[in-house]
Amino acid sequence: MILNENIRDYSLWKQQCLEVKKILDKYDKQEGNLAVEKIASMLPEDPVVSVDVGQHQCWCAQSLVLKGQKGRIHISGGYGTMGCGLPYSIGASISMNKNITFCITGDGGFQMNIQELETVRRENLPIKIFILNNRVLGKISETQHTNHKDRYANTTEESGYTVPDFRKIAEAYGIRAATLNSYHELDNYQNWFRDNQPCLFNIMLPERSSLTPKIKWETSTITPRLDDHVINQVEEILRI
Repeated sequence: MILNENIRDYSLWKQQCLEVKKILDKYDKQEGNLAVEKIASMLPEDPVVSVDVGQHQCWCAQSLVLKGQKGRIHISGGYGTMGCGLPYSIGASISMNKNITFCITGDGGFQMNIQELETVRRENLPIKIFILNNRVLGKISETQHTNHKDRYANTTEESGYTVPDFRKIAEAYGIRAATLNSYHELDNYQNWFRDNQPCLFNIMLPERSSLTPKIKWETSTITPRLDDHVINQVEEILRI
């Protein structure tokens, strides 16, 4: 039925987005972006990747470039369903006869459905989990920083949010895991990407990892402020 629908041709819009992406490329280079780029570079061709909700979701939108033409990215879009990454991966793996899937999540989103590690272990699903761990609820803490004068509430350790040792938790479920001080250390685990066993990477990022560029909450301003000529270029392309 969907194939019979009269779908508009969005090729022009896609081309406009690609032009804007090229202009903004140098701005999309935060530690989170670089971690996602590293993960993407090590994935096989045509992977199935599930992305959770949080800062990492935006980094993936900017920097998760898959090899091949048949890969799939499962994402919740604008629904904000924190915790969806691991269940997405479980469903995808089972639907593909327990084939390998990859899950990119954050420390906050992962804790929403952390108990599903038992499902992964029990069903022996070869899910490769990457936690981009900056030990804060990043998107909300950014809003509290930029709009509420650093009045943090349950988003940082000082304001009531904490993170467990994900490596120990995974191992308690019987899943091998590693804590990495840098995403560069992923090079030491290339065989984990390819074998038929689940694994978890707890990848540490700077606590104040940020998103750029970002539209300031309830405004039309971009933060951090981009150069005027860059904004003019983007607006011209998108005909804003």
